[in-house]
Amino acid sequence: MSHLYEVTSFQEVYDRIDSIRDTVDTIGFAIIRGSVSGGDIERYKGRVRHLYSPVSDVRISGHYQRGSKDFQRLDLGEYPSSSRFARYFFFFSWNENDQHFLDINRAQMRIFNLLARQPSSFGLEGDDDDNRFRVSFVIQYPLGGGFMSKHREHSKVKDDKAYVVYLALTTRGIDYDKGGGYVVINDTMTDIEEHVLASDLVVYRGDMFHGVNGIDRDKPVVLNEVCGRMILTTQVNYFTP
Repeated sequence: MSHLYEVTSFQEVYDRIDSIRDTVDTIGFAIIRGSVSGGDIERYKGRVRHLYSPVSDVRISGHYQRGSKDFQRLDLGEYPSSSRFARYFFFFSWNENDQHFLDINRAQMRIFNLLARQPSSFGLEGDDDDNRFRVSFVIQYPLGGGFMSKHREHSKVKDDKAYVVYLALTTRGIDYDKGGGYVVINDTMTDIEEHVLASDLVVYRGDMFHGVNGIDRDKPVVLNEVCGRMILTTQVNYFTP
């Protein structure tokens, strides 16, 4: 069973979702290539670089609330779900900034819902649970050691494998030299980054252990620019009472 799916459109991804789900459930991950153009990748990266400000990093963002503004956050240290060193750019679905990523976020969300066998409205406007919402974000793992420790995702939905769908914005060997994403399959750490190119959609089972090995940790830390490993994803979250 191959982990690689070569496609020409998002519609082809939707049409092949049962096969993709079977692959992910069986071997832990799948890579979808061809649905996003290189030009779009440069546009997404350019937007994040335009938004980045060295004085805008917050360390603690608090709970999700209705009407929250978009923000960037620098995580460094231990957190309830994992230890990590990464910068996040959050784009809430009710804010205008999200329009820059609207099409890809909708596609990611549709793939997510199809994988999890959820209705098309799940996490979106019109969802039966008005406490549930979608948030999109870019994660930047800086040069000089950006990482995320081994962890698992958790879902509030029964029998959901907590699938993760993200768009790679960078390529190892071009944007950085060492480190990257991995999943733990049969107690063995499997390097998935060696298979990934910028513009690939990466899908894996979030209920399996996974993480990010340090990005060029033998190099000086670079915090004053957007560099290193970057991904764009969208997930379902819940407002905090």
